Amino acid sequence: MKSNYYVEQRTVNSSAELCADIARHLMTRYKAGPVAIVVDKPFSFFSPLRKSWLHLTKTILIDRAQSLEMEKIRDYSYFLGELRKLSFTVTQPERINGVVVVTPEDCMARHGDTTLYLACKVSKSCLKSIVNKLSGNAVIVDYAHQM
Repeated sequence: MKSNYYVEQRTVNSSAELCADIARHLMTRYKAGPVAIVVDKPFSFFSPLRKSWLHLTKTILIDRAQSLEMEKIRDYSYFLGELRKLSFTVTQPERINGVVVVTPEDCMARHGDTTLYLACKVSKSCLKSIVNKLSGNAVIVDYAHQM
């Protein structure tokens, strides 16, 4: 396996908490490049993830509305614009600069992801294939505690 990646292990108690945690962590990683979220059932995971993401953007919108400083308002507006540009999908495009929610088998076909969220158990051979296709200095956030 490649050795130029960073592994972060996290623990959550429910799927709603998982979606919220991924959305919060994604706020810090969205500019780094393509993101893959590996789950067993992508279609059922997608809606709660988007809901958590939209809740966070709404929180930033409220913070912008409460601010009186023009510089902060400008910064919040720029940040919101960047967050709204981020694309989420469940389908398997070859290359997307956004967030893709996929099964472990579909993730093996992807290349160059900079952030990988493991939210389900993955076989060792599949995990090795996925990790070898990550870009340099990638971040793997492991909720399944496999790394």
